[in-house]
Amino acid sequence: MEQKLNKISQFDFKEGHYVAEDGVVMWCFDKRLRKNGLDFLENYLKLGFDFVSIASGGLSRLTSGDEGSIKFVLEEVGKSVKLHKSPTIILTAHNNCGDFGGVIDANFYIEKLDEGERKLKELAPGIKIRKFFIDFDAIYEVN
Repeated sequence: MEQKLNKISQFDFKEGHYVAEDGVVMWCFDKRLRKNGLDFLENYLKLGFDFVSIASGGLSRLTSGDEGSIKFVLEEVGKSVKLHKSPTIILTAHNNCGDFGGVIDANFYIEKLDEGERKLKELAPGIKIRKFFIDFDAIYEVN
């Protein structure tokens, strides 16, 4: 059976290999964060980045202790590091995340970001990690 393609959009796509110079961003797929979050990332991370978008940005899976969940996140992030030479992993967490039961406490998410950072450094020593907490009025870098 022959399939037919119906072009619905045209754009200039640069072929060839690229480097995700800013790194790989782990971001929650929550629609409420999309526009402001992407605007922030594109303005703050000016060189280019890969984008992994799954529930809680993968943070709940990474910190769950479940080997299968951790492996899944590491495989996704690892592909960016390997294929696009991402020098940095950018972890994000947002307030009221459903994947964490809707907790509304910045300190809870900061602890999860720290735990995620420790887990990534165990498994990928030497990788640079940056952490951001997103509240619905602002984005904060976590030191």
